[in-house]
Amino acid sequence: MRASADASSTPADDDGRMTYGVVWSESTEPVHAGSLELADTSLLLAGTSNGSRDSRRELSFDELVDVWIERGSSARLGGRPTLVLRLRAGRLVRIASVEGRGALHELAGRLADARRQTAA
Repeated sequence: MRASADASSTPADDDGRMTYGVVWSESTEPVHAGSLELADTSLLLAGTSNGSRDSRRELSFDELVDVWIERGSSARLGGRPTLVLRLRAGRLVRIASVEGRGALHELAGRLADARRQTAA
C-alpha cells in the first residue's frame, strides 16, 4: 500500500482557470482561431485570423448581458453551433468550440452561472 499519491494537488496548484479550443468573432470582425480561457471574473479570447497578428480580447463577466447557443446555419462559425455573447455595448461575440458540442454546452453553462453571480 502506498503512503501517498504520485501527484499531489493543493489549492495553489489549481488556479481555477479553464481553457477551451475555439474559433471566435466579434461583430463584423474576421474569425479568429485560438483559445478561450475562463478566469474568476472574466474570459480571455486569444487567437489569429488568416495568419494575421495575434488578437486578444478580455471580457469581464459584468459586460455580459445575455448568453445563448445558436444552431442555425447562418449563425455558425466553421459549420459549428455557436455560443453568442451579447455585451452591454450591444456588440455580439460568437464562439464555436473545436472540442465538440459537449464543450460548447459546458462553456455556455459556466458563462451563464458567472453572469448570474456577477449580477447578484
